[in-house]
Amino acid sequence: MWAGWRRRKSWPGTWNCGLDALLDVGSGLGGPARYFAAEHGCRVTGIDLTEEFVRAADNLTKRTKLDVGGVSTGSALELPFERDTFDRAYMIHVGMNITDKAGIFREVRRVLKPEGLFTIFDMMRTGDGAIRYPVPWALSEETSFVATVKEYRDALQGAGFRIAEERGRGPFAIAFTERMMARMAQGGPPALGLHLLMGEKTPVIVGNILAAMKEGVSGAVELHARACNPTARCGFGLAPEATPYNSEAKPPTTSARRYALWLVKKSEVEYL
Repeated sequence: MWAGWRRRKSWPGTWNCGLDALLDVGSGLGGPARYFAAEHGCRVTGIDLTEEFVRAADNLTKRTKLDVGGVSTGSALELPFERDTFDRAYMIHVGMNITDKAGIFREVRRVLKPEGLFTIFDMMRTGDGAIRYPVPWALSEETSFVATVKEYRDALQGAGFRIAEERGRGPFAIAFTERMMARMAQGGPPALGLHLLMGEKTPVIVGNILAAMKEGVSGAVELHARACNPTARCGFGLAPEATPYNSEAKPPTTSARRYALWLVKKSEVEYL
């Protein structure tokens, strides 16, 4: 879930970005942005706080000869963009590193056009119990800010979003992590992967997050939110078409689900 994952042949790749402007919040090494550019003709603007990641993303994008859009160094809490700049935005495995989630969501809402879609795919707190460290996003509890699904929902609604879809991805994330560990045990890590960042502790780090998911302490969750139109009343609570958190939920079938299909997760592609 945190590095290049294989693309599924069954992926419905007919959707095209058209003229939509897409924002990648916490773009990292740029894998999702390269996927959207290659498979859906998207122009993606990425921003990441870590300058080394931005340089690596630029280098990898040049090597793939893809016209992505651009990645810059900056804070998600102070996005360097004008109001109503983007049509869609996404954040993949970023929120666990930032304590001020309300601040991120306010900034995303500011730069997102009314009725624009914002999708989040994060590890969230789903039960009681301690998370064992290190994990992929933090070496210790001091730099880990895993929040509950409700805390995400409340922060999104307070920032001016209404929740369109909510989907637990627990079984998917557990199955993927188990496959990754099995591959590492059998033939070692791939040439490109998260182990290049995590080093020799990779098996321990991956094992810790797998244990947290299996024990029900944390899990992968999708949230799809639509930016409220300032000229209309934005209701609170789940929107009529939304579904509450359910780790075993079947894929939703609304427009937000179509966006989720288009917004392929890091687990589905290998554009590292």
